[in-house]
Amino acid sequence: MYLGNAIGALSVVGMVYIGEWWRGGDLGIGVTALSTAAVKTSWPFLVVLARGHPGQRALVCLAVWLAAAERSVIDKVAAIVFPISAFVAAGFEHSIANMFFIPMGLALRGKAEVVEAARLPSAELSTLDGAGLINNPVAATIGNVIGGALLVGLVYWFVYVRPTRAA
Repeated sequence: MYLGNAIGALSVVGMVYIGEWWRGGDLGIGVTALSTAAVKTSWPFLVVLARGHPGQRALVCLAVWLAAAERSVIDKVAAIVFPISAFVAAGFEHSIANMFFIPMGLALRGKAEVVEAARLPSAELSTLDGAGLINNPVAATIGNVIGGALLVGLVYWFVYVRPTRAA
């Protein structure tokens, strides 16, 4: 599944880049993608790991749980809006989302007009490289696993599966 998501994310990067969608909004789309990628790769490993697990996994799992509880497509979409909005607003890290943002930023780093429009400090832009491409998703993935498998998984185990004492 992880590999499939990576292939899908890179496919979207290719389509956005080749189709020049990054030029939209007077380069605003490209500036946002480049700035987002540069910020994400500038954070230390532990910061990304910390942003990758506690509330994030709970919000993503809540969105999945709410969608599964609904019957119609409209209800499912409406149910996920608030948990996903909270996830984005809180600035949590998600390994799969970063599989798009960081490669897109790397692709746009070579576009002088986007770099100029972004007005990023050179120190921030310098972290957008191969090391950033590896470090961020690795830290985010570890954080996502800790949050999903351990924190959320343990809560579900405690609530639904754990053995109970005989009365």
